[in-house]
Amino acid sequence: MSSKIPQQSDIIIHPDGSVSLSFLWKEDPQLKDKPVISDIPIIFENGGSGYDECEMCPKLCGFNRLKGVHPRCGDDQLRVSTWGVTMGDEASIRGTHGSGAIMLAGCPLSCPSCHNPEMVQTGFVINDKEFVEICYELESKFVHNIQILSPTVHMGRLIPILKYLKKKKFKTPILFKSSGIESMDYLKKLRGLVDIYLPDFKYGPCSSFAKRSGFSDYFELAQENILEMLDQVGETRYGKDKILLSGVLIRHVMAPIAEVERRAIYHFLDFLQDRCEISKMDNFVNLE
Repeated sequence: MSSKIPQQSDIIIHPDGSVSLSFLWKEDPQLKDKPVISDIPIIFENGGSGYDECEMCPKLCGFNRLKGVHPRCGDDQLRVSTWGVTMGDEASIRGTHGSGAIMLAGCPLSCPSCHNPEMVQTGFVINDKEFVEICYELESKFVHNIQILSPTVHMGRLIPILKYLKKKKFKTPILFKSSGIESMDYLKKLRGLVDIYLPDFKYGPCSSFAKRSGFSDYFELAQENILEMLDQVGETRYGKDKILLSGVLIRHVMAPIAEVERRAIYHFLDFLQDRCEISKMDNFVNLE
């Protein structure tokens, strides 16, 4: 495993005053004798598919990331900001052993509430073999899922990796944590590769926050995305101790938005409440 992946720990203070910790550990001596995964191929040598005319997010801008560096989405390299075991998510995700989180760098949005801007925009380059090794090492920690955060701008590289894991019958559920909006063409390519979707559902129609994030049509895009996610993975399915095995968990962080926006969001969530898990959080922070 590459030693250049940074590590950290987070303290999460929830609205009710409870505190949870996210541990991104140092080397565990119990893992020193773990077999080296020697049959992982380098899936691509010189860039993944779609980076020459990038349409991995709904902007469909066509930027050539093979020849230049997009100011928000980066180049064609797979970049990881941090990874480890997190206990800061919903109970159905974290369970007793935590979620194996891999946070990627690069995001097409510029949300005023982003609390990890430095991690979103910086990261260490790894290849696909190293990414797969991280997945297996997290699995060795008995995590309940492998959570891939901020995947949007890396779809061209992630899809072949997920196909490889599927071929190898990787046992731990794959969870995609996203901003709630993806390019529909790329989202459809994930069918059969993702077990759990965790989309944010941030803003309502005609939202000033959505405009400042760079997607004035966020509300419409998010609804289309969530319906596609539901079509792919079906209704929520739980295992032992009510741990989510497959399905959609929609997270809505309640921003100080207009009441008309709030009603529109809640109307859509009410429509889906019998088909997915819904998490409402009152911890929005405007960092502008």
